[in-house]
Amino acid sequence: MKIPLNPFDKEFGNMDKRAQFYIFAAIILCSVVFVGTVNKITVEEPSKKFQSFYENYLIESSEVINSAIYESRDISEQFKNFTLDFIEYADSKNVELGILYVLIYPDNEAIIVNYLNSEANVDFVYSVPPDTEKIINLGNNFTLEIDDQEYYFNVSSGENIKLEFLFRDQ
Repeated sequence: MKIPLNPFDKEFGNMDKRAQFYIFAAIILCSVVFVGTVNKITVEEPSKKFQSFYENYLIESSEVINSAIYESRDISEQFKNFTLDFIEYADSKNVELGILYVLIYPDNEAIIVNYLNSEANVDFVYSVPPDTEKIINLGNNFTLEIDDQEYYFNVSSGENIKLEFLFRDQ
């Protein structure tokens, strides 16, 4: 096999083009690997982050209610402040969430507070616009209608305060 020493030799030119092709292919391959890796390096998926906020709200909400009862404070006001602080905290973590909650007292009086971007209708009778609250008397069952989607709740009688809530991404 003859090794060309002259850059103008025909065989040397073919090797040069082949080397350029391999270098070009290597650059393309490195670019594809880099782009693929960059897409996989992301912040926690919103669904996992949202799920952790949901679970945190679920746990902390019972603590807030129990604390308010123990300290003989206004449960509704304490829970409202907690929910506003929770939404503000979620916003600081770039999670846009909305919460609608219903505090149901043993006499079936309910306080419905809407922090969603949508109006809520209760039993197709009462309307609760965003960022408002409404006090109503509930039966054993009630329906919430939000954005043409219905949510059914069954309220059993008892001596405890009950909490029902909707938690959604805005």
